[in-house]
Amino acid sequence: MGRGSQVVIQICTLRFKDGRTVTARIEAGSRHDECDVLYAGAVDRLPILFQRADSVLLRALFQSFARELRTTFREEFIGTWVPVGGDAENESGSTQES
Repeated sequence: MGRGSQVVIQICTLRFKDGRTVTARIEAGSRHDECDVLYAGAVDRLPILFQRADSVLLRALFQSFARELRTTFREEFIGTWVPVGGDAENESGSTQES
């Protein structure tokens, strides 16, 4: 992370039909920083675990898991990334469900 970078927390959650959930969380200075992934909940239900991921990969993985496992997907960002070099998408405190 560069000096003055804002750390953003990204949390991806899957909710199974039985109500159980699994979450993955990263804290990154940009959406392209590879970070340790912290998992919680029904982790044993995931087909694969990545120890490190960036924001783009984490989102893609959990959206894929949601389709494969027929769960609901929720994504939350806490904080704001400063767009860098054409990275115009800037999610701030947002939540997305599918």
